Formats: sequence, C-alpha cells, structure tokens
Amino acid sequence: MRAAILCRGPSILETFPARTAEPYVTIAVNTAINTWGADWLICHDAAPLESATVAPRIGVCSLAGHLRGLREGRIVAGWGEWSPELKTEETVQIVKALGLKGKAAQGARQWSALGGVALAVHLGAAHVDMYGCDLHGREYEDGTGVPDGPVRWAREGAFLGLLTTALAEKGITVTRIGNVPTTKAAPSPDAPPITMGDLRIPERRAARILFRSELHEARTHAGGLVFTPQMMERVVKATKEGN
Repeated sequence: MRAAILCRGPSILETFPARTAEPYVTIAVNTAINTWGADWLICHDAAPLESATVAPRIGVCSLAGHLRGLREGRIVAGWGEWSPELKTEETVQIVKALGLKGKAAQGARQWSALGGVALAVHLGAAHVDMYGCDLHGREYEDGTGVPDGPVRWAREGAFLGLLTTALAEKGITVTRIGNVPTTKAAPSPDAPPITMGDLRIPERRAARILFRSELHEARTHAGGLVFTPQMMERVVKATKEGN
C-alpha cells in the first residue's frame, strides 16, 4: 500500500495533481484538506480543525483531547456537526503501537505532518510520499504566512530526518516529492539539538565518516557537534547506502 501525505507547501500545487492516478490512501495535513480533500485528516491543533471546511472521507487522526472535543461538541470542525461515522485514531497510541522511540516518537507526536507519516504506516503503508513538505519558505500554498518560518522548518526537518531513519529500519520508505531545497539552512537556536548520542549505531558510523573534521573540532571546543537537517539527510542517505 502507498500513502500520500498532503502538506501545505507551495510545491504541492505543481506535483500532486500530476500524480492523482497513483493508488494512494491520502492523508491531508491541517487545512490542506480544504484544497485537495482526503481520506484522512491529520491535525494536532484545534484551530486548523475549526478551519477545515471539507470533511475527510474516512476519519480524523489527532490528539486524544481534540478528538474528545470533536465528539462532545466543544470543538466544532469547519465542515459542521461531527459525524459518528467518521473513524478516529489517536496519534500517541499510534506512535506507541509502531514502537517509535526518542526524538522520532517526539516528532510524530508534535508535528502534524510527521504524525501523518505515522498514521500512514499504521494503516499499512510501506511507501509514504510527502507532497508539499517543502520545509522552507514563508508562505503556505494558499498564500497565508508561516510564523517564524526558518526556525520552524529547521526544527521540523530535524525531527523528520530521525523519523525517516527509524522507519527505514522497519523497511518503510518516506519520500519528499517536490521543492526540496539543497541550500544549507541556518541552524535554529530553538531547534532541539541532535547530537551523536541521539543517533542510532549505524548512523553514528556514517556520521563519523562524513563529518570527521567537524567532530574533531567539536571535541576541541565545548558543546559537541549539533547536526542540522541537511547533515541528517546526508547521514540517512549514507546509512542506507551502507546497509
């Protein structure tokens, strides 16, 4: 089974329509459902639920409190009254069932797009394609702004790298399709530091080869080496090629 995660990056306007013939289970992230519709809606915040004017065809995945709010009427979805026919899944329970640990689990619980990846795997997907997961820029596909764009993208990208690696070890591929930047982003002071201690053993081996000089310099100075999202992408790629 193949799943498509429909994110809100502008590249989805050019990439997803050309691939609608794929036999996808579709999972829309937040208000991306208003543009594309989807089988499932993944949303970890109440405000996007209230702004989602199109109901998913199958169900909603969110945090337990928001799902209770929908069922009890304390949160009113943008499409109107809650339908008991819609299925529900709790992100935290999915993460536990998949056996995700550490920052990979934290990322799936925190970010809706990453929670969508976990949901796709939970539903049975072995291949997950992410459309509009640009991880850069200051506007979404509908023209609305991204608060603290560079800070937010650096942090989410770091978590996505770790989640992708954890799922790869289970034989699951996660692919970003579209506008994937190759320029080096400035590290965010608010991003959670990813160090050698956060990496799995195969990743540490790859990191020592790729960043030998950086690691030596980090040992010379206090603090240790912090991996940026771009560095993590190189580590993930090298780890896959080495296996």
